[in-house]
Amino acid sequence: MKLNERELANTAKLVTSNSISKLGDILFDYVNSVWLSKLGNGSFWMAVYQSSETIVSVFVNFIGGILSDTKQRKSIIWICDIIAGLLCIALAVFVPSIWLLYAIIAVNIALSVLSSIRDPAYKAVFGEIVRKEQIGRVNSLLESCKQTIKVAGPVLAMVIAKFWFSINSCVNRK
Repeated sequence: MKLNERELANTAKLVTSNSISKLGDILFDYVNSVWLSKLGNGSFWMAVYQSSETIVSVFVNFIGGILSDTKQRKSIIWICDIIAGLLCIALAVFVPSIWLLYAIIAVNIALSVLSSIRDPAYKAVFGEIVRKEQIGRVNSLLESCKQTIKVAGPVLAMVIAKFWFSINSCVNRK
């Protein structure tokens, strides 16, 4: 049995939304990792950056599961994505360079919290958008897209980072 038009549209929205979020996560991590590694004592700051994300995920993942079981899943996804986008824009536009290191780590922690809340809602929302017998098919499509982004995302991030750092080095020379 195939997906009907409504299920297909909802699936496309869900997969697109999740794919954009995952690509954003990869770009954020890659560019920040490159920048942090170039700092003095870069290995220390990389360890703080990466371990803070993991520690937060361990402690907050169960809250995401509880929320996705008891609250409006679509609202959780939407609100988390909006907050994540606003945090990244604020980091890029409003944070002075003297505070950038600490702001990157703080935003990474906040994004980790949002991801821990959002990810269970993505999985749980399938039951609301497709028939029960189609959940496996939609989950398979979502995982395929996620794995493709995990492979292609770092290449795109490398291109963006190279472009960004080359622009910044030209601006800083003037």
